Amino acid sequence: MRRPAVLLTSLTLVATLAGCGLGGGGNAGDAHSTGRPSAPGRGPGGTASAPATYPQPSVSASPLPALVGRTGTPSASLPAPAGVDGTSAIAVAQAAVVTMWTVDTELDATQWDAAQRAAPFLTPKYAESLRLSPQVAGPGGVWLAWAEHRSVTAVTAASADDLGKPEDTETTAFHAFTLTITPNGRDGWKGSATTMTVFVSLERASAAQSWKVSSVRAVD
Repeated sequence: MRRPAVLLTSLTLVATLAGCGLGGGGNAGDAHSTGRPSAPGRGPGGTASAPATYPQPSVSASPLPALVGRTGTPSASLPAPAGVDGTSAIAVAQAAVVTMWTVDTELDATQWDAAQRAAPFLTPKYAESLRLSPQVAGPGGVWLAWAEHRSVTAVTAASADDLGKPEDTETTAFHAFTLTITPNGRDGWKGSATTMTVFVSLERASAAQSWKVSSVRAVD
């Protein structure tokens, strides 16, 4: 079952997280945000163009009030930065998106809080752009249902590189994943799974450096 509105078409992360997240008033297309460029569409079997699918983030001029959760350790198994192979663009990209979509409603007020935990996998510029682009709308009905059951999401990421992507170079890489996000309540409740495709751009200064994510775009 797809719930793009609640979940994030928004974590297009700044170019999208300025407008994205897992909440967003429950309206399609806006979870973390307030007006962000919309994700490009694609037809069955179509491929996305590099510029449209892998946008470069921009830093907001002034941060807006955020719905910020509590600090703490999520009740979920998150990728440990020290355990992720920085020389593998796929490993870094997957770790970043799994972290961004793993939320603990006992800690997080919106998905924006979860996205901050992915900072070790992001370029400094991208991490800062997300930090300055908090969600300003209410989290929406789906999030409230998750919170009622004190849910934590389980996230799986399957490669979707067959959708087409720009060629990788020594210092730039692009990978896509199909995410399946399932909320599990601490009271035994299990909500409907949501699926979406995320397109990830990565960069590094040289082949001797570790990969870092420079942008993420989500498409329902």
